[in-house]
Amino acid sequence: MPKIMYVSNASWYLFNFRSNIMQEMLKHGWEVVGIAPDDGYAKRLKDMGIRFINLIMDRKGLNPLKDLRLLYYFIRLYRHEKPIIVHHFTIKPVIYGSLAARYVRIPGIVNSVPGLGYVFIKGGILQSIVEKMYKFALHPPAQVIFQNPDDENIFLEKKLVTHEQTHLIRGSGVNIELFSPDKFYL
Repeated sequence: MPKIMYVSNASWYLFNFRSNIMQEMLKHGWEVVGIAPDDGYAKRLKDMGIRFINLIMDRKGLNPLKDLRLLYYFIRLYRHEKPIIVHHFTIKPVIYGSLAARYVRIPGIVNSVPGLGYVFIKGGILQSIVEKMYKFALHPPAQVIFQNPDDENIFLEKKLVTHEQTHLIRGSGVNIELFSPDKFYL
């Protein structure tokens, strides 16, 4: 059975924004694996039939040694699991997961950049470093999904990706049964 892995910096993200597509992949005979730090949503993913791997990761840390360990972890994991497709979300999984996937020669590397985040807003040396890392990590054949044309244009203008790699999907979609207005109290 073919295997697809979804990788994020939070299990709540996978559950709230990717569980529908993960369930659809299960229905079509794929083995689906969710990889993220367990922040209380892993059980919900497992209850849907998704295998979950707890990812130990410092989401906001800037320690290069910890990030190198994360890269090494992804290499070992992908080598062991042998997925056909990996789909990364959020900065660290996109950068380090893509590098590992390319190194291990995974045929399908997909990355979603739902927004540029505080690094691009703040600017400075950190932005410059992250841009260089994106450029190195997102080298073809990796495919990159953007949710707005402004972010896509920034990546294209800075030559972080090629036009052939990019795909624009406006938004993640909203499950109106899960996120209906009557479920929120202001």
